[in-house]
Formats: sequence, structure tokens, C-alpha cells
Amino acid sequence: MILVHTPKTGFDWRTARNEDDFEQKLIRTPLDEIYDLAWSPDSSSLLAGSVDGYVCVVRLGNKVDVHQGCHKGFVQGVSWDPLNSILLSLGNDRSCRLLSWKEKERKARNIRTLKKRVIPTKNEEEEEGEKKREEERSVSPSSEEKKKASHPMFADSTLSSFFRRPSFTPDGSLLLLPSGLCPDGELLSHCCWGVLRDRLEEPSIVWGGMEEPAIGIKSSPFPFPLPPPPTNPEAPQPLSDLPHRYLVAVITTKELLFFDTHSPNLLGRVRNSHLAPLTDLAWTRDGRGVIVTSYDGFVSMVRLDQVGRPILQEEVGSNEEKKEESIETNQNKEIEETETPPPVIFISKKKRPKKRISTILVSSSLPEKKIRLEDSGENSIL
Repeated sequence: MILVHTPKTGFDWRTARNEDDFEQKLIRTPLDEIYDLAWSPDSSSLLAGSVDGYVCVVRLGNKVDVHQGCHKGFVQGVSWDPLNSILLSLGNDRSCRLLSWKEKERKARNIRTLKKRVIPTKNEEEEEGEKKREEERSVSPSSEEKKKASHPMFADSTLSSFFRRPSFTPDGSLLLLPSGLCPDGELLSHCCWGVLRDRLEEPSIVWGGMEEPAIGIKSSPFPFPLPPPPTNPEAPQPLSDLPHRYLVAVITTKELLFFDTHSPNLLGRVRNSHLAPLTDLAWTRDGRGVIVTSYDGFVSMVRLDQVGRPILQEEVGSNEEKKEESIETNQNKEIEETETPPPVIFISKKKRPKKRISTILVSSSLPEKKIRLEDSGENSIL
């Protein structure tokens, strides 16, 4: 069952002042114990994932539209595409399922399963030879060949958390997948995957540098301008050809990490903010901070200092034309209901002040102390 709280005046939460201003709706589903929920873009439906391996799309009017088995194990994370055409689920069977969603028909079908990733070769001749062999091969390769050529994309059921929380960027251009595994020499190290919307067959971006498995990943609510191109020809190439970048927050059971969609470098991390393992994260509406929850029953907020102005939604343009149109910054626009402009976190090599981040503990089981954002690599969050 799903319990939904809504203001009695509709969806205007600003008018709610106490418990009497809310009404409760009980939604019954055919699912077993539910691990994760995701709202549809119009807030009329919910996507739920269960321990029985099924996902379910249910309307607030208690009508179940989809009840589909997607995984052989627990469904530990779900997400609904902002463009309302893809449903995403992530399970402990080491697979990610992408379902095509038809709003008018209220039906979903499996279009892609991400489970294994072919290890890219460094030699172009080897790549061409492999392509020719695949064309000539009439049957699938043997298990031994598959083992040499690929690796599992996600951690197995021994992951030390009940959650694997995927998400989309606000414009739907990128799918963000936690609990990933990527090659690191002869071993596999923990990472998060980024899958471009127009290239769903394999991930295009990898964020590494994690000591523990990632259990959640979310991007900032606003895109930011790209940094100036590097003058050093040996500098890392951009991760994607997107005309803008998003900041990406990742949580493991012990720490909060920051990346962006343009650079592979770790921008910063926050450790030891809770006594117990972390469970979930969310960006604030103005994009100035990240809220983190924990098993210890407390919530902490990480605020980012020295911020600028993001690219506004009107400047990004429609989703169909965003790849063809250039992005122009409109300095005169302001976000509604914010006293100061929303932030941009600039990447720079200049000398930085000691205080780069302030943490507000809404309620905490730890004694009051400062949490410092550590630098990693050339870049860091100011």
C-alpha cells in the first residue's frame, strides 16, 4: 500500500500550516513490500518498485495501469523520465531495466536491459577485428569469450544497503545510475554510470573514486554554463557533448561526493556527517544545497558557498531543439520565490578561501562540528 498526503486545497503546499490542512489517500497495489517510489512529471501517477521483482504504475485514483515483472530479485530503485517516455528500475540482480511508457495507452514495454558492459579495447585494429568477427559469427559467443570481453555493470546482492536510487537530469538528457562497477586494472572499482538518452545501449559517462558502493545519485535542478576550454592539450576530454553541465551529488553509505557532467574529476566530498549509514539525498529547490538522510534518524543539509547564476530553462530551449541551438545566458532573468539568484559553482585553479562549504544539521546525534569539503584532483568546489 502507498499512503499519499496532499493539501486539502489541492497541490498548493504554501497554504498548509498544520496536520489538519492535509488529507490522506490510501492507494492499494498488487505489490509486496515497496522499496522505492517515483512521481510522474504531471504528479498524477506513481511508479513503485517492490521486493517481489515487480514494478507498478498506479494512478492517484487507485487504478493500477501497469504491473510488470522486471527483475529476478528486489527492485531497489525506480525513476520516471521528465519527458514522460521512459520508466527506469534498478534491482539487486545487477540489472537496470528501461521501459518505454505510452501515456495515452497507459502501457509500458521493455526496450533495454543494462547488465554487462563490453570492455573497450585500446587498439583500433583489435576493435575492427572484433566487429568483423561479430558480423561473421552466426551464433552468440561462448561464455568464456563473454567473460573476457565484458564485465558486470552493477554490484551484486551483497551491497551493504537496501537502496539503489537512480535518477534523470531535469531535461531528461542523461540517465544517472548508482551502484556501478568499472574496471580498475585487474579489479572492479565502485562507480556511477551516466547514460545519454540518444545512446541507451551503453553508458557514456563514468564517475569513479568511491571507496564504498554508491546508493544514490541526483543532479542539480539547474544546468550550468560549461567551463572555459583547457589550455593544456593533455587535459582530460569532456565527458559528453552536452551544451551545458549539471552538478551531480552521489552518496555512499559513508560520504557525499560531488561531480559534474563535463569533467571526470571528483570535485569534493563530505565525510562523517552521521553516525549511521546514509540512505537518501535531495537537492534544495534553489540548487544551493543537498539534503542527506541517515539510518540514525537525523537529517543534515550541506550548503554550497560562493555561487553564481545558472542557465535558466528558457535559455536551454525545447528538448527537441537543444542539440541544435546555442545556449545564451540571460542575466536579467530571476527564479521565482528566491531572494538572490540561484547558484553556479565555478571550477577554478585560483587560490581559494579556507571556508568553501557550510553544513547545517537540521537535527543531529553528533556534537556540533565543522565539516570540511576536501579537494581531489585539480578541480574543486569553491
